[in-house]
Amino acid sequence: MAMDYDRNDALLHWLFRQTQGDAWFRPNEENISSGVALRVSDGTTAGTPEFRVFPYENANLEPFETAVAALNPVVAVKVRSAAVHAGLAEV
Repeated sequence: MAMDYDRNDALLHWLFRQTQGDAWFRPNEENISSGVALRVSDGTTAGTPEFRVFPYENANLEPFETAVAALNPVVAVKVRSAAVHAGLAEV
């Protein structure tokens, strides 16, 4: 289903750019494992919250999308970097 670009897309792109820099525009963009998710509906009418994830249609982000749906935050950011990995290894 094709979607029109809307304010949610603009916010997703801005969040991604602020947290990931230009990672999406690098040569092997199909292998990106970082992303952002935004809750676009709280589920009051459909029963379950709806999220939009960017980059779109990235199979590497399916586990992230599943976890976000279970946690139900307003915004979630998945960061993949050597600095974050090293910091979490110490925890």
